[in-house]
Amino acid sequence: MAPNSATMEIIGITFLMSLWLSLLIITIIFAYKKYSKTEEKNIKSQFLILLIAFTIIFFGDLVHTIGLDISISLNDPLGTLTIFNGSFAFQKFALFFDNFAFIIFYTIWELFVIQRYKNNKLDWIDTIILILATIAIFSILFSPFYTLVNINYIVAIYAIHNIAFIIFGLLTVLNLLLNAKNKMKSEPTRKDEKSLYLVAWGFIISFLFFILTLALLPINNKFGMMMIPKTFAYAFSLISLDLGFLRP
Repeated sequence: MAPNSATMEIIGITFLMSLWLSLLIITIIFAYKKYSKTEEKNIKSQFLILLIAFTIIFFGDLVHTIGLDISISLNDPLGTLTIFNGSFAFQKFALFFDNFAFIIFYTIWELFVIQRYKNNKLDWIDTIILILATIAIFSILFSPFYTLVNINYIVAIYAIHNIAFIIFGLLTVLNLLLNAKNKMKSEPTRKDEKSLYLVAWGFIISFLFFILTLALLPINNKFGMMMIPKTFAYAFSLISLDLGFLRP
């Protein structure tokens, strides 16, 4: 008997996300090796920052993948499970968890920029970014109303946490892009800065697809497929990071 469309969708999503999660694991391993072998305190802390950032994203996307599989298998967008005689919207929780993970991820990247390029001193753009990051973190933490029955979490472009995330996330990658570019100009032989420059471009492209997805999903849920090129853009960033900055 031929597999039904839901089974094929689960297999496809699980396969693609497994590739992405495997790439994340490689990045985590590379970051850990760099962290372990580096003696200089300032450089060592940069690898630790990236190790923490990608570990958080790994668990965020792992939970999201499980949520998608549950949602498809149950033919329920919320992925509702019965737990302790109550219902739990696992997919809605997974979206919340993954979104929160990415907010923390870009906050950590901003700390990386401050650590690497600015000797832990904040200028005006860093102050704005960290204020917006704080707004995003607190607004997403207080957005869900948790009960055993329901999770009321809004995934929409007009939600406060998403607006703050988009603005501070884009500012963060532009901050990384410009600082890496300036470092490349002053030290043309630095391959690690070229790697970080490419990472920033990958993040920018992924953000564009993320914004389009949130803006167009209310029109047709098929626009959710734009998260696939978003993931490919992230994969480009990880490969650039692994080959040029984290490679042992």
